[in-house]
Amino acid sequence: MKQVLLAGKTFNVHQTDAQSQLEVYTLIGAGLAYTVNKSGVKGEINESMLVGYLMSMDLPRLTKVANLLLTKVRVHGEDNTMIDIKMFEGQIMSYYQLIAEAVRLNLTDFFTYILSVEKSAESQQPSA
Repeated sequence: MKQVLLAGKTFNVHQTDAQSQLEVYTLIGAGLAYTVNKSGVKGEINESMLVGYLMSMDLPRLTKVANLLLTKVRVHGEDNTMIDIKMFEGQIMSYYQLIAEAVRLNLTDFFTYILSVEKSAESQQPSA
């Protein structure tokens, strides 16, 4: 569990089940890997890149990702309150940031893999 402060509230972000994680991988994994590769970013994928990628997704896919990852997310101290887009009226960027935090927590090995591929590619380049 990770606590995240957004839109004046603290959210408890939890990992979801493996099946939901797999579905999220299939929805965003290839596209995000391609985006990272084309951007030339070195090192860890930062929040702005992840939020930017989420913003580029079509609404049905973004909604599916949010539904898969936010089912266990709660406002701290309000264990019975499910996360709803209506909570973010006038603060949509906070909603994107919350989804990005949930992606990062649930797909930790994806981000580790991207870094290892980058390091492997660097080590295989011929010396100048």
